[in-house]
Amino acid sequence: MTQFTLSAFADEASPEFDRQIAALHRKHIPLMEIRGVDGKGILDLTDEELDVVEKKLAAGNISISAIGSPIGKIDIAGDLDEHIEKLKNTINVANILGAKYIRMFSFFVPVGHEDEYETQVFAGMERMVETARGTGVKLVHENEKAIFGDSTDRCVRLMERFAPELGFAFDPSNFVQCEQDTKAGFLR
Repeated sequence: MTQFTLSAFADEASPEFDRQIAALHRKHIPLMEIRGVDGKGILDLTDEELDVVEKKLAAGNISISAIGSPIGKIDIAGDLDEHIEKLKNTINVANILGAKYIRMFSFFVPVGHEDEYETQVFAGMERMVETARGTGVKLVHENEKAIFGDSTDRCVRLMERFAPELGFAFDPSNFVQCEQDTKAGFLR
């Protein structure tokens, strides 16, 4: 029998962190994919605010499974060096909170011209995977509208190139927005 662990983006229940923890308790969910805390992105918290988050998580007996990050949500022509610094900070936050995964994306590319940017996307993805290598944190690509990985075909290409070092999160509602067949998914 297959077993899995249930985790949730609790900021979808409330922007208030205390209410997020309460929502997880009501649903008996022990893990959070942390993204927003009291109206701020997790990566925008000060050290003091992050310390408060740690204490509230411990008091609530909630662990962090993943950081819901904006990593990879930049234009393919954007400043990748600056973005790598943001990734390093995200890895630091993940390590502080005990998260083993960081959700991330594969760059905004011009719609209708995605395949023309594959080489550039793969080079950027390689830099991000290389940055995470050896940190104890695994990057997990999420399919999303208007990024390179917004189609089944391009997600499969990302998998073929980067798995198993890069993980993959399948968001069926994001594929619906991109008119992808969510029933077929990656089963080929």
